[in-house]
Order: sequence, then structure tokens, then C-alpha cells
Amino acid sequence: MKRLTALFMAVSLILILSAPTGSLAAEKLNFSTSFRGPQFQMVTLAALEKGFFKQNGLDAKWFEMRGSNPNIQALISGSVDVTMEVVPSVIQGATRGVPMIIVANTGYTEDWALWVRKDGPIKTGAQLRGQKVGTNRFGGSAYAFA
Repeated sequence: MKRLTALFMAVSLILILSAPTGSLAAEKLNFSTSFRGPQFQMVTLAALEKGFFKQNGLDAKWFEMRGSNPNIQALISGSVDVTMEVVPSVIQGATRGVPMIIVANTGYTEDWALWVRKDGPIKTGAQLRGQKVGTNRFGGSAYAFA
């Protein structure tokens, strides 16, 4: 009986010592955003600062892209596992055949406005019909709104 107990304890000890710990079994997670701003990614910044990713077995690395298009390209190429992007950019990508889905919403809403010169001829939105509208990037979320 003593031998059986000793064998059981030895096997148990081996199993306990060989079990992966949080630091040894950390799964890599590469994620990206179009920019890094506390007003939009406060939760993510706090999670990184407080070590929440590590506490949950993730070795997280945050990559800042220069806009929606490079951000989505990184997701498509597999350079990142997850991206945080504005809904219009995701919809644009999905309608063009990009294989991605929205799995969560952070609750961020975008407020967009079209600006015209005060001394210009356009005074109402209806007068924009047939006019040229400039955006900072072709294919980005500003382009989608325009």
C-alpha cells in the first residue's frame, strides 16, 4: 500500500510540475488599430498596462497602422490575428469580398461632418449633389461617409 501511495504521489508531482503555467503557455496575440489614441482605445490601453492579457494567458502585441486600409490588409495577410476598426471600413471590405466578420462592438460611434468654405457656393447638403468631395484617403472610412 505504501508503494502504491508513493507511486501515486510521484506521478501526481510529475504531472503538477509538467503542467503548463500561464507564463509558459502564453498564446501569442497580434492585434492592430488604425491609430493609438486613449480617447478611443482606453480599455485596450488599460488592459495592456494592468497585465490583463498576460493574466489570461495571452502574449499580446499591439500594432498601430496608418489607416483602415493597411489595418485590414494586415488582418487579411495574417500579420495580425485581430483588428479594431470602424464599422464602415469593415462593411466596405466585406462588400469587396474580404473574408472578415465583426465579432464584437466596442460601442464607439463616429461623428462625421462635411465642411465647406464659408464664402463658397454650397450652403446645404442638397447642393452637394454632383459636386466633388475630397477625403484624406481613398477607400477609408471618410471616403465611405462622403
